[in-house]
Amino acid sequence: MENVKTDLWLHKGDPVDQIPTDAEFLCSYFEHFGVDSIPEVSFIRRTESEDELWFASGIDADFMQTANNPEIHPWMIHRNSVFRLGRVIWKSRENDIESAAIGLLDKLYRGRLGYEFPVEFITAGVLNQEQFNEITGGIEREIKDNCDEALKNESPIINAARELGISPSPAGVGSHQWSANCPGTSHSIWISTLSNTFGCGYCRRKGGPEELIEFVKLRRARRKELGH
Repeated sequence: MENVKTDLWLHKGDPVDQIPTDAEFLCSYFEHFGVDSIPEVSFIRRTESEDELWFASGIDADFMQTANNPEIHPWMIHRNSVFRLGRVIWKSRENDIESAAIGLLDKLYRGRLGYEFPVEFITAGVLNQEQFNEITGGIEREIKDNCDEALKNESPIINAARELGISPSPAGVGSHQWSANCPGTSHSIWISTLSNTFGCGYCRRKGGPEELIEFVKLRRARRKELGH
């Protein structure tokens, strides 16, 4: 049984200053956050028992064009010069480094679905552009299939969200998962047509169609009071 641990948003451990010196460069790419894209670089570190995925976001794109040059030491990237840096996934070691790298990146990209996604390859290391495209292309096909299924599984809360004008749409992460605009914010709410409920982790609100209507009306009334 595969033993996988994750810290996708770097909230669990103490901050680290650098990528370990024994990590190997995997590849670099642009990561899209919904409103912007930033360069990201990934590394694999192998111990006797584990494979670890490390990454750093917000690195200068010109630097990453040469990140796989033997004369460049990408692990010397320091936390103070990037947006984020750390170990995000670690699991039982595999014999083949390429298989391990593909599996780790696949888990990372899937774990971030709904929030961010890699959109453009930059440079190759252990993994090349074809392998990168196979990972992202496979996930994108699943997203489309999930969206198609979600459109077949609407429920009353989706109708309520449409009437409220918060633009519900399939999230792509499952056949019953939708997202919609959280009014007056830049983030989204999540909707499940299976349970006919919504939830917003940022605003700490959840409930069914009636609670959604109340929540949206309250938000808009407050914005009106503030003159927005």
